[in-house]
Amino acid sequence: QQIQQQQPPQFKLRTTSLTKTESDNATSGPIMAKPALKRGSSELGTLTRTGSSMPKLNDSDDEDDIKKSKKDDKNKPKHATSGSSNSTDISGKTWNMMKTGQRLSRVMGENAVYPEQSLPKDVMNRVENLLQKIDGWNFPVIELDEITKGNSLYFVALAIFQRRGFIEKFQLSPRRLRNFLLVVQSNYRPNPYHNSTHAADVTQTNHALLYEALDSEDYSFVIFCSVFACIIHDYEHTGVNNDFLVRSRDPRALVFNDRSCQENHHLAAAFACLSEDENNFVHAMSPERKKDMRKIVIDLVLATDMSQHNAILSSFRLKLSSGALKLEDEDSLLMILKMGIKCADISHTSKEDFLHAPWTERITNEFLNQGDLERELGLTVSPFMDRRNLLLAKSQLGFFQFIVEPLFEAWAKYLEVEEAPFLFHIKQNKEKYKAMRIIEEQKVAEATSAGQTDKK
Repeated sequence: QQIQQQQPPQFKLRTTSLTKTESDNATSGPIMAKPALKRGSSELGTLTRTGSSMPKLNDSDDEDDIKKSKKDDKNKPKHATSGSSNSTDISGKTWNMMKTGQRLSRVMGENAVYPEQSLPKDVMNRVENLLQKIDGWNFPVIELDEITKGNSLYFVALAIFQRRGFIEKFQLSPRRLRNFLLVVQSNYRPNPYHNSTHAADVTQTNHALLYEALDSEDYSFVIFCSVFACIIHDYEHTGVNNDFLVRSRDPRALVFNDRSCQENHHLAAAFACLSEDENNFVHAMSPERKKDMRKIVIDLVLATDMSQHNAILSSFRLKLSSGALKLEDEDSLLMILKMGIKCADISHTSKEDFLHAPWTERITNEFLNQGDLERELGLTVSPFMDRRNLLLAKSQLGFFQFIVEPLFEAWAKYLEVEEAPFLFHIKQNKEKYKAMRIIEEQKVAEATSAGQTDKK
């Protein structure tokens, strides 16, 4: 009760600047860019309203661009044409598998409209009000998903792109961006946990985290890449982990040689989606910048594979403790981005209980579904996925102790903050599971005692 009555602290920002130089013109290599925005305060607060958070559509320009892109494709050699089976080293069959359902027409139909055009005005007013909190820590993404009828990823992504000025800065196509987001959102599967709402949650939280990590504003392009990576990081996830894919000899395991099977598929399928003319909102970027974007996004999505967790965290801690973590160094910058997406990926653990609890229920259901499938296939049921022997508090305490706390403590150390909202809520949530564990142990003891009595 005492913990529940406490108020979460605000961020206490480091006193030294994160900028590598005081000059607005500072750049380092091709992945740096000019500032995207100025923050209004040092807290993760609300968005300063400067009008609609929805980017404007420019139908004529986009239609002309698409026609030009298609004309250019006709003049390319066949092997270089976007979407051809020869444009990739993997087999045509696998390429077609990854492009299944990527076309906009399958999602929208012939005469469909975009979500902001179809939702009632009063609903859009509620959406706009929620999106004013897009910079905040405890963003109500599930509420947004409910009132937008499953369009939370679409609205969160558009709001962040507008907030950070990505569309103007990188000459992105607003219409193709909307197309891409709708196709990606629709192809996230309706898993209990790994779904489009989770992608929206990770995208928004990563956006908030990077305000503190990269508050110099000189890193617009890498932040853009990180936001894109979050949007697609679980694209077409099948609701089971990589170990299950390998043990069941799933096609994804065969295609990607048992290594980061889900993550490699997320990337391949998402870039296949982006290769469609109607979805290619980065078509105006230079080839060099597209190459940089692809490299960064691949590295970030692969970093979400939990089998890489200890290696990434250890490297980050080592660089941080040795003073070698410098933003001027592109490897250090990439490591910070990896930590950002990893923290965002499990960030529900670091939020208020009314936000955290639903996600715990969702991931538990997804784990139990995998356990059921493992039993059905005659495979060994994975730890904490056995419906017949569920110990929720025990599993959560282990997750907090060995994964959540070390990760967020390292992030707080990098930010040079002694107190932060995420550390406060992690402590609160862990205390809840400690209380639950006492009851859980009592029930186990009673069941064991009853079983021994029956034997007698």
